[in-house]
Amino acid sequence: MAATARPFIDVDDAGCLTIHAKGSKLLHLVREHLTFDWDAEQLRRQHPHLSLVEIHAALGYYYEHRDECDATLERDEERIEQLKHQLVNPTLQDLLRAARDSR
Repeated sequence: MAATARPFIDVDDAGCLTIHAKGSKLLHLVREHLTFDWDAEQLRRQHPHLSLVEIHAALGYYYEHRDECDATLERDEERIEQLKHQLVNPTLQDLLRAARDSR
């Protein structure tokens, strides 16, 4: 059962923050905001199913809980890097390079 962290923001049992009733992950919006330097209006254009009010609520939550959110984003990035390394298959990469070079 999801709890409401503030208007428009829900927290599920796993601690995942989402925009209420929209299923959009709050930290996904935050990552785009930080990575691309998008403001609320630019985020709205990329996510037309969200209202400006919902986007401002998400960004407001982020800035009020910045340390916690940044730590979560960092853990996510570390996990992504770990998964990338697990997926690397040097033998397959060598075969693909050889096939490409033989063209």
